Amino acid sequence: MMLLAIAGLALVPYAIGTRWGIGLRPDSTLYLGLWSDGRHQAPLYGWLIEAAYIFLPSPKVAAWLANAALLFANLAIFGRMLMKARLSVVGVAMGVLILLFLPQFLYVHVTVFSEPLFLLCIFATFLSVARYIERDSRQWLWIAAACAALTVLTRFSGVPLIGAMALVILAYDRGPLWQRRLPRSIEFGAIASAIFLVWLLLDRLDGGMGVGREAALLGNPDQQTFVKALDTFSLYLLPSIVPLWLRVLALFAGLGLLTSAAVWVLRPRESEAPQRGLSIGRTAAVFFLCYAPFLFLTLFVEANLTIHERYVLPLYVSALLIVASAWGNGWPAWRTVDLHPYFLAVAVVILGLNAVRGTVQTVNLFANGNAYASPIWYGSATIARVRDLPAGMKIYSNAPDAIRMLAERPADFWPQLFDSRTGKEDPARPFERQMREVRDEVKAGRAVIVQLDAVDWRFYLIDEQSLARELGLSPTFAENDGRIYGRFTGTGEDTDEH
Repeated sequence: MMLLAIAGLALVPYAIGTRWGIGLRPDSTLYLGLWSDGRHQAPLYGWLIEAAYIFLPSPKVAAWLANAALLFANLAIFGRMLMKARLSVVGVAMGVLILLFLPQFLYVHVTVFSEPLFLLCIFATFLSVARYIERDSRQWLWIAAACAALTVLTRFSGVPLIGAMALVILAYDRGPLWQRRLPRSIEFGAIASAIFLVWLLLDRLDGGMGVGREAALLGNPDQQTFVKALDTFSLYLLPSIVPLWLRVLALFAGLGLLTSAAVWVLRPRESEAPQRGLSIGRTAAVFFLCYAPFLFLTLFVEANLTIHERYVLPLYVSALLIVASAWGNGWPAWRTVDLHPYFLAVAVVILGLNAVRGTVQTVNLFANGNAYASPIWYGSATIARVRDLPAGMKIYSNAPDAIRMLAERPADFWPQLFDSRTGKEDPARPFERQMREVRDEVKAGRAVIVQLDAVDWRFYLIDEQSLARELGLSPTFAENDGRIYGRFTGTGEDTDEH
């Protein structure tokens, strides 16, 4: 009941933080089913919204309800794992509240992101693997493999989970290594991989793009990239107003404690009884050790990639589970006095920091909205002009995602100098070909160019001034937040042809 009450409490900041609607970010167009041509993400979260949409008036409402349910489920299951780690009732409550008020955790749930479902699948995999090891039930092995496959189908970055759980089974399952543990570990990996590969094959046969990434080292990280990564990790412990050097110091201190807890959790035991309390911590620890290097490896695989705060969330929840499992099973070994009050004091401090930061973020979302789901964007004069464009008019923009979600009109990017993920020109549609197509369509009056000033981060697109100069255009409409270029009539107002 306590877990259900806390999980239910989470719906209060959720409702407050989504006053202007669930948060809409650029990737949200894919999950909402508003942009599929030439775009690609792991499919499961989009399928969830699509299934909910069958019974609801819009994909946005479906996403709102889906994320509310995911928030409730994630907190309830996280609390269940803390109980399995043998924390006291007070410890479980503190742990769930720490996660609830974590700003990064709240934010991914109030936004159309796949991370909430990603976390749920990770949690389900942890629990299933732990239950398999504890109960020696092959059915739980198969369930765990299916959960791991669903994790990868939610976010492709979940691939390390399959290897991590195979290692857990190899190291901590019962029986001889060669006759029992190794075959079961291979069986788990084979089932999980097969499910993913079947989807991949069917997607390619259906004309899809699969994972949509090249198997090459296309990344270009520099010193600033890694400093930014340190900054991102440190923001999980302290707010941005704290100097970076102090946050990094706290980060390394935390990593030191986490290492000690992980060693305690991973150390093999002679007796079987303690293993039941350590199983959750072991799955989390091995996953942490596999996922963290993978996260940094991606910087070298994809061009212009940075580690966003939401990417780190699985590591944070894993760290909480590791520490909880260690503490619930006698860590640190040298404690000769009751350290419980001190442990709770640290938890209270962390909870206090998270509560303040989470509340500030929620109040800000209540007042200002979340990205495209905000009063500024809802009141955009340029978006209003776009809604009035003639039916069938093709739209090229620096923010086609905003146009698709807010104006509910089809739109595409105007010419890209290079692909942001590869750092290279698209061989299928080189820049000059894109320019030629846009020029011909605009000249024939079949297309317009829409500039939205608030979107200023897409460095891989040709800039507005250069594009207008190349096409020989002047603004047909100029608003305080953007401009529309093109030769057209039929909006209900007089227009100048240029």
